[in-house]
Formats: sequence, structure tokens, C-alpha cells
Amino acid sequence: MKLILVIFLSFLSAPIYKTQVDEFRIIWNSTRKLTFLDFKADVDKSSSLSASTTIQIQKKASLVEDSLEYSIVCTFLGSKSWIKATKKNLLNHEQLHFDIGELYARKIRQQFYTLEYSEKNYGILLDSVYKVNWKQLILEQEKYDIETGHSVIDSIQQRWKNEIDFELNELSAFKDTLCTILITEENE
Repeated sequence: MKLILVIFLSFLSAPIYKTQVDEFRIIWNSTRKLTFLDFKADVDKSSSLSASTTIQIQKKASLVEDSLEYSIVCTFLGSKSWIKATKKNLLNHEQLHFDIGELYARKIRQQFYTLEYSEKNYGILLDSVYKVNWKQLILEQEKYDIETGHSVIDSIQQRWKNEIDFELNELSAFKDTLCTILITEENE
């Protein structure tokens, strides 16, 4: 399975929708799991892989009166994702790619929440936190594919699922995609 990670800086307002370029998107949600029908792209018949999942982590930050509002959203792009076989273990493998993306979205939210920032530097700080976590996410996704044999090694796949579920739970305080921080004199 190949995972394609895409960086977008826009903000989504609905969990599933079509944009002007007709990209089917799903915002990560703990109760909404991927289905075979979510993979809308044409299958790459020349690929030796069984699936390709494309996710993005979108970020946006702005000052609103005396507060800083920021959003970090993990999204599955169905129009850029494909799957050849309708095997449950393959679908579960692709879901975990999406879950790993959400894990890193939470890490970005957590780290940004703990930063000392001002009205002038919040954009630079968010970009910095984002870039560091994005690089780590790519490495984590590659490690996941290698260790699980792209969904083939069931015991390792289950170990990864347990670890990611545990980490998502540990960062549950940062599950909200939109965060607001009051700017105080200490932050200015």
C-alpha cells in the first residue's frame, strides 16, 4: 500500500463534501471508518501495490479579537485514493494510515497549545511545529508499511492498531480540530 501525503492550508467546514475540483474528502472521525466505496480514484493497474491512500493535514490560524483560533484537520482524499482488492485486512490497513494521520494532527494541536507565542510569531511557530510533525508522520507511515508487509503480517498489523489506538486515547484532550487560546499579556 502506498500512502500519499498531501499538504493543504485550507480549512474544511463539513465532514464529507465535494469541492470545485470534485475531491471526495472525509474528515477523520473515531466513529466513521473507511469503506471500500470511499476509494474513488481509478486503480493504478501498473502498480504492484494493492491500495493507495491519500491523506492531508490541513492547518489554519488566525487572530480573533483577544484570542488565537487554530484548526488542524486530518482528511482522507477519496478521489486520490484507490484499492484493488476487497479484503477486510487491506481496508483495516488503509484505515490505520488515516488513524496515524489523526495521531499526528493531535500531536500538532498539543504542541501548538503549549507554545509561547505572540501576535507576530504564531504563524511561524505553527509552520515550524507542522513541518517537524509532517516529517515524522511520513517516517511513521513508511515504518508502518514496512513492518506490516503492507497489511500482510496480521500480528504486526494488530500490534500497530493497538499502539495507535492507545496513543490516540492518550491525546484525546486534543481531538477537537478547532482550538481557541486567549491571548494574555504573558503571550504578547
